[in-house]
Amino acid sequence: MKKNLLFAFLLTSVLICNSTLSQTVFYTENFASGGTGWTLNVSTGSNGADFNFFTVSDNEGGVLPPGCGVATNGNKTLHVTSVFNPTGGASYDAGGLCGLLFCPLTNQRTESPTINCTARTTVSVSFNYIEGGSGILDDATLWYFDGLTWALIDNMPKTTVCGGGQGQWASRTVALPASANNNPSVKIAFNWTNNDDGVGTDPSFAVDDITLTALSPLTFSISLPSPICQTTSLNATYSSASSPTTFTWSASSANIVFSAASSGTTNISFTAPGSYTVFLDACQGTNCSTSSSTIMVNPIPTIISSTSNSLICIGQSANLTASGAMSYTWNTSATTATISVSPTVTTTYTVSGTDINGCSNSSTITQTVNSCASMQDLKNDSFSITIYPNPVSDILNIDLQSSTIEKGMIQIINTLGQVILSELFTSNNLKINTSNIISGVYFVKITAENKQVVKRISIQ
Repeated sequence: MKKNLLFAFLLTSVLICNSTLSQTVFYTENFASGGTGWTLNVSTGSNGADFNFFTVSDNEGGVLPPGCGVATNGNKTLHVTSVFNPTGGASYDAGGLCGLLFCPLTNQRTESPTINCTARTTVSVSFNYIEGGSGILDDATLWYFDGLTWALIDNMPKTTVCGGGQGQWASRTVALPASANNNPSVKIAFNWTNNDDGVGTDPSFAVDDITLTALSPLTFSISLPSPICQTTSLNATYSSASSPTTFTWSASSANIVFSAASSGTTNISFTAPGSYTVFLDACQGTNCSTSSSTIMVNPIPTIISSTSNSLICIGQSANLTASGAMSYTWNTSATTATISVSPTVTTTYTVSGTDINGCSNSSTITQTVNSCASMQDLKNDSFSITIYPNPVSDILNIDLQSSTIEKGMIQIINTLGQVILSELFTSNNLKINTSNIISGVYFVKITAENKQVVKRISIQ
């Protein structure tokens, strides 16, 4: 029966040593199934004809530290034994009689299968073991493979021998080199060396309950509302059960601007519409991860405002019209696209428009007002005139209601006093084409028989 409680003990030990960063066990081997994928007895140097060899059985039974070794307890271990006594558990032939009896010169190791450390950082290996031998001459060591080369990473200390001569089990944790981080091709191995000098003390070496742990993957997320309008700025942050300490915000486009690209919280603004992906890289020490969120940024509408008459006199009205959106709100509180205004002074109006995406923009238009006091409507008892239509867009009709007038002059004058049109007439019924005159307020001045009549008109 294997020791599940031991795994918890080992993990707890790691957590105590690294209290700010949690560890996760991602590989275990307890040899209950014979060491699946492990390669036993790979030569690493000179070997005699009767070299000590690795085997998996319960001839050396695994025991929770600090227990003393036992045999055939049903708990298989990986251990080094001898040709002289192959079922003797972790007992070995120290040699010294090569040429007479056995020749146990040994340089052998047992290698793990490939262990995928992708997305793993700060990787450690923990195990329980017993070890005797003779210094570094009859000795067990721990090796590491980074996908290219093997390297020695630990020469474990010899363990205590119990009163009955059995080895006393101990636990050990060794950090793997940084090259194990995110490495899909990691292996570990245990090597046993025996120099065949006849000097050494049992036990040889046994190992059990191997675990590889790494920093728990840093988990966090960012979530941005979508869609939004281009003028919207967002306060963005992350949510996480972890505690990252360094941050880097980035985006799929330079159209995204971060107020604080190295903070856990930042303000995001957008210089152009489009679909973008926002990234946050966060780290807790060497434990790093990335989260992303895609956001659709809609353009703001272009609001156009216009007036039916750029210049009006006091008392006149003009129609202001907005376009480019679906709904509108004027600063007069009106909510229609077109409003009628009759200001008494030149006034600037603001209209806000909202489009189908809920995005808004605004526009302003200035309605110019003239007192028109420089030219008042005049009427002479000798004759009067009728002008129609007023406002006029093309043909202006003028009827002189006097049978005595035979000829005269008609002028159209703007509010600045500039003569826009001047014609002589010899009829009481006149037609004036105004279609080429800019919209606005004008005055019609008729001079005849040394008399003058002035009428105000609006040209559209």
